[in-house]
Amino acid sequence: VDLANLAQAIPNAVGKTHGRGCLCFHRLRKPTWKAAVSPSGFVRMFTAYDGEHARTAAKQFARLAKKYYSSDVAFKKYKILNVHIHAKIAFALDLDGLAAKLMTEQKSVNPMVPRLRLIAREHDSLKIMVEGVSEGDRKITVLVKQHGFLMAPDAKALKEGTCAFDALLPHLTR
Repeated sequence: VDLANLAQAIPNAVGKTHGRGCLCFHRLRKPTWKAAVSPSGFVRMFTAYDGEHARTAAKQFARLAKKYYSSDVAFKKYKILNVHIHAKIAFALDLDGLAAKLMTEQKSVNPMVPRLRLIAREHDSLKIMVEGVSEGDRKITVLVKQHGFLMAPDAKALKEGTCAFDALLPHLTR
């Protein structure tokens, strides 16, 4: 893909070259999205939507590229790689207490309850692995910051991330 021609071909598009040689396009109307196009033609989509709305956003960019750049553009091999989910708790968290609680609970195994495992600890955050909340026994990582910020960066769907947060919430204290 000739990224310079692609940037000029799509009207009303903001095309910026990224550090990895990708060209990024932004759409500000709903559904909002950002498309990063590599020189090989691989497109990575970023959007605040899940499911069919995310697929629609990817199709919109494919239609734009097909209409204005090349009729050879095709929409294929679509898959969701990951979903970033963020949440803010209204209070600061006791990370020392949470870490101690998770270390004691790791020894007890109940298959009916999601399992929380402490992976890493830094001075103001914990990285926690949540097991048993997704299909296929995938493990979801949740980053917990002391000021109450939660992030699940590797979920495959919104439901996975929210289930991981739901499993973690009863353990959070001031």
